Amino acid sequence: MARDYRAITGQNRGVYIPRAVVYFIGFVLLCIIGVKILKEPTWLVQRLDSPDGNKTAVLKRVQYLQHYYKVQAREGKLWHTVFTTGAITNTYQVDLRERIMWSDDSARLYFTLQGKMVAGYDFDVGRTLPPQELANDAVVYRERIAR
Repeated sequence: MARDYRAITGQNRGVYIPRAVVYFIGFVLLCIIGVKILKEPTWLVQRLDSPDGNKTAVLKRVQYLQHYYKVQAREGKLWHTVFTTGAITNTYQVDLRERIMWSDDSARLYFTLQGKMVAGYDFDVGRTLPPQELANDAVVYRERIAR
């Protein structure tokens, strides 16, 4: 009968965990912490459904390195960023009247800031609106923008 010296020397102290598993768990935890650090803090300003009920848009205020607005839309199940504004300065504790609004036929989404139409997106074509089309639509919807 062979003798078992592990009990005498104290080598039988617990469960063996391979070093690769410990490294993998540490790597996953570092990745999670990195994503939390890099994700910009956002605040929901407005959520708006389209008049036909098939699309939803949200306006978010983002402040990470700079302060800006992000508009995201959902067609079906997936969300995508429609447009973002450039850096906005001197916005602390001031109402900039930032709003999103849909066109009457639910084909276009507009972003207004301080009573002016800043950006727009056409869902039928899948592109942002150029300044000329945006100015034409601002004339049509000027009563809704003034609110």
